[in-house]
Amino acid sequence: MKESDTIHFLDLGSSQIPDRVRELAWHHPKRQFVAVDQHPLWPEEKLPSNAKYVESDVIQYMKTLREGSVRIVNADFLLNEMPEEQIRELIGHVKRVLKSNGKAYFSEDRQNIEDIRKMLHEHGFTTFARDLTKKEAEKPKTFFNEVRIQRPQHWRESRKELPVTWPVRIVATKRIKATRQKD
Repeated sequence: MKESDTIHFLDLGSSQIPDRVRELAWHHPKRQFVAVDQHPLWPEEKLPSNAKYVESDVIQYMKTLREGSVRIVNADFLLNEMPEEQIRELIGHVKRVLKSNGKAYFSEDRQNIEDIRKMLHEHGFTTFARDLTKKEAEKPKTFFNEVRIQRPQHWRESRKELPVTWPVRIVATKRIKATRQKD
């Protein structure tokens, strides 16, 4: 696979205004960036030529990607919205599409972190978790700030009763399988 065929940053559940992908694409014009969300791109939103927006279910889109074609996968507050079997399926696709030593970043509410890390470990990832910084969590257009803090009435009915906990970022690395050397 040529380097030009590589997706450098894949943002799953990016929202209709994929700020992160747009900013990264402007700063790294020779790399490829993809934002995926089930809703259409906001009509006024313009992306640089090295960024692509895909209106799709994230799992369906992941099925279309070649093995080892992505360097970094990001998903912020996406897994909260999925049943466990879909999370496991998505993690399997993330593992398949990541290059060796590729990284996946998941930001989620604290109460879900250990379950997600366990699923990642079952798929062969190494992980560590850290609290999002106040600056990261309070950035004006982050999901955590906009929906959980500023407009909790927009939170899905099934999640309204959950306590708001400080978000955590999981960093998962796809392990390279060690090869045995012959003596």
